[in-house]
Amino acid sequence: MRGMLIWITGVAFILGFALGPSIVEGLRGDADSEEVRVAMLHYGPIEDAGWTYQGSVAAQKLAAALPWIDLVEVEDALAKGGEDVIRRYADAGYDLILTHGWGSDVVPGLAADYPDVVFMCGGAHGRLAPNVGTYYGRTHEARYLAGMIAGRMTTSGLIGYAPSYPLPRVIAGINAFARGVAATNPEATVEIAWVEAWYDPVREGESMSDLIAWGCDVVTHDSDSFASAEAAEAGDTFYIASHAQDMATFAPSVYLTALDWNWLTLFTDVVSVVRDGTWSAKADDGWWYGLPEGCITLAPMSDLVPEAVQQEVEARRAEIVRGEFVVFPGLTDEELWQMETFEPNVVSNLPAN
Repeated sequence: MRGMLIWITGVAFILGFALGPSIVEGLRGDADSEEVRVAMLHYGPIEDAGWTYQGSVAAQKLAAALPWIDLVEVEDALAKGGEDVIRRYADAGYDLILTHGWGSDVVPGLAADYPDVVFMCGGAHGRLAPNVGTYYGRTHEARYLAGMIAGRMTTSGLIGYAPSYPLPRVIAGINAFARGVAATNPEATVEIAWVEAWYDPVREGESMSDLIAWGCDVVTHDSDSFASAEAAEAGDTFYIASHAQDMATFAPSVYLTALDWNWLTLFTDVVSVVRDGTWSAKADDGWWYGLPEGCITLAPMSDLVPEAVQQEVEARRAEIVRGEFVVFPGLTDEELWQMETFEPNVVSNLPAN
C-alpha cells in the first residue's frame, strides 16, 4: 500500500509541473475554477507508519474524494531543502502549501514573497502571517484517555513516556496523559526518557528500552517511527502507540491502543475555504480539531484491556465529546500552547540519549 502511495505521489509531482502555474486571485475565492493545486510537504518519510504516513493517507483520500484537487506530496521535505522546496511549489503557482509537522519557523519569513499563496503549518498554533495559518489536533484529549488505560494496566506503578522535545505542546500532551494516569491510579508515576528527535528510529528505540529497563511496565511515546513499538514488543511491555493504530503490527502481543490521526475532515475544511475565498476570515481561529471532530481519536482497545476498563474509558470519551469534561479546565488555548511545567506525577529519572 505504501508503495502505491509513493507511486501516486510521483505521478502527481510530474503532472503538477507539467500543468504549469495557475492564475490565483488574492487568497483564491474562484470556486468555479476546476482545481485547487495543493502541495503537501511532509516532515518525514511516508513509511514511518505514524505521523507522516497518516498525513499521506488523508491527503490521498482528499484527492480521491474531491475531483477539483490537484495534489503533490513530498516526503522528507525538510531534509531535501526545506525553504527551497517550499519556494519551488510557491513559484510553480500552487494555491495551498501545507508543511505537515514543521515550517512555523520558516514559512512566515518567505510568505510575504507569495501573497497569493495560502500556507498552512502543521503542529503550530495561531495565525503566523496574513497568508500563513496553522493546524493541529487536540492531542491532550486522547492522551488523557490513554493515561487512564495506563494507570489501570500498570502493576509496577512506573509508566514510561518517550517524548520528542520539551516543547509546550509536547509537555501539554505529557501532562494530559499524566492526569489520566492520576485519575485511575493516583500512586503511579510517569517516567520520562527524552528522544530529542521527531523521527530517529535508533534513538526512539533506545529511549523506550531505557524506560523498560528502568521498570516501566506500560510505555508510550510521541515520536514518529515504529521503533518504539518494536522495543515494547521485544521487552514484553504493554504499549500505547502514538499517531496510528497501524503500530499494532509491530507490537502484536503487547499493544493496548493508540492515538490515531484522521486528518481528512480537517484537510477537507481547509481546502474548501481556500477554494471559496473564506480562508482569511477563518485563519485567526486556526484549525485545532480534537475528539468531537474525529481528527485525533483513541483507537479501539485490544483484548488485553479488561472490559471494565474499556467501559470506563469510553464513558469519559463520551463526556469529552459532549463537552462535559475538560482535561485542563480554566486554561485557554493560548495557555495550553505555552505550558512549561509538569504535573506532580511526572518524573524524569533518565537523561536524554
